[in-house]
Amino acid sequence: MTRRLLAVLLIGAASGCGPSLSEPAGVFSAYVNAYAEADSKTMWSLLSTSARAENRRLQVALIRALSHTDAAIRVHFQGLLGTTADELTKQNEEAFFEWAVGKILYRTRPRLAREYVQALTVVRSEPEGARLWVIYREPVGIEQRLPLVREGSDWRVDEGLVPASALKELEAPLAPSTGTSPTH
Repeated sequence: MTRRLLAVLLIGAASGCGPSLSEPAGVFSAYVNAYAEADSKTMWSLLSTSARAENRRLQVALIRALSHTDAAIRVHFQGLLGTTADELTKQNEEAFFEWAVGKILYRTRPRLAREYVQALTVVRSEPEGARLWVIYREPVGIEQRLPLVREGSDWRVDEGLVPASALKELEAPLAPSTGTSPTH
């Protein structure tokens, strides 16, 4: 499968044709290129249903942080994000996603995002249950994984803007207090 994935990427790049969403390599290419161009609408269209739900959880966690009863936490997040809970509450899921992509790219600078994406190298793909992991190498040599899942006849990116583990870390200290200590 790895050779096929690399071949699709090379053929698509050489022919100048758009990526095929029925091929994992096409979805990977379309997603990372949309990220580099801050094209949140294309990125949104390539997300799986579960990835969209993860982004909704991120929105809820940020709204909770921005409306926290502890003024220090609330002001920290308002300064960090440059917004308020009221502003994020008014946004539907896709508008929030567009805002979040813009916020991430603002911090990383669009030119750096383009250079980063252009230097990515797809190494292989690994099936795992219903998911297919596209393994790619960053410019500094570190391998990363982007999960894809099939929905209908197309592959979709199956990860929100914030990995699930980081989202859990964000949600945990912001959860409403129950008056009891959490057990680990």
